[in-house]
Amino acid sequence: MLKVVQNSGIDVHMQLRHHQHLLSIVFRYLSEAYLLRPPMKDLSEE
Repeated sequence: MLKVVQNSGIDVHMQLRHHQHLLSIVFRYLSEAYLLRPPMKDLSEE
């Protein structure tokens, strides 16, 4: 029983690390897109 709990704990820990990695990638992508996009005034002038 204890071994099952330990295994599930490890699985949850790995999933959390995986989600953290994905979130960091998404956050970096969004921040780069925000920095690279043209200013709002240029978009409104078109």
